This record gives sequence, C-alpha cells and structure tokens, in this order.
Amino acid sequence: MDKKSLLAIVLSLIILIGYQELIGYLYPTPPPRQAPAVPSEQVVSSPAPPPPAPVPESVQRTSPEPEVPAVSPPQEQEVTVENAVYRAVLSSRGARLKSLILKDYPGDAGEHSPPREMVRQGPGDAAPLEVR
Repeated sequence: MDKKSLLAIVLSLIILIGYQELIGYLYPTPPPRQAPAVPSEQVVSSPAPPPPAPVPESVQRTSPEPEVPAVSPPQEQEVTVENAVYRAVLSSRGARLKSLILKDYPGDAGEHSPPREMVRQGPGDAAPLEVR
C-alpha cells in the first residue's frame, strides 16, 4: 500500500469520526420521557368544592369509589382487496396486512400447488406490517 492510499484511508476515517461527533454535538439525544404524574384518567377542571366540615377523630369516612365502565376496543373488521393478480386481506386493527396471496405464482410444492402466500398472520395476534 502506498502512502497516498494510506493517507486517504486515514483522512476518510477522521472525517467520518469528526462528522459523527459534530452531529452528536449539534443534535444531542433527547432525554427519555418520564411517565406523566397525572393518572391516565381524563382530568376535568371544575370549580373547587367547599372545604369539608371537620370530622371527629372517632368517626371514619368511607366514600365509595365510582365505578368506571370498561371500554372495549372496537370490533376488528377485515377488508379484502382482490383482482386477477393478487388477493389482500387488511385489518382495521392496526391497519395491518393480514394476508397477501399472489394468484399467478405457485407455492413451493410445485406447479399444481396453491398460490404463493407472501404475507401471512403469525401465531396468536402477531401480524406483520402493523402500524402502531
């Protein structure tokens, strides 16, 4: 290896390392987000209630917890898009592609096998190409 090649490699490494350091200095990584101190329930501002009357120490106050109804997620709907070339099944939950079958291409078992499935849903609820 001649001196010019070695010099070019060393200068390239210096430029790459210097560029990374410069970008790290100009655009520092943001601090990790902390969980909000407010509970996940929606906080509604309302006028402050009057202060409670003093209660004797011998009396305990118990107030029933208001029950919050459980909100169920919307029902998943599947949309099938089909033409002469492919058949795609899309899900409304996560905008995911559940299945993509190419009609003109045979599967791995040979010419008379079912059409090739390019995308298929994994075990359980895991699906590829999900948007979160």
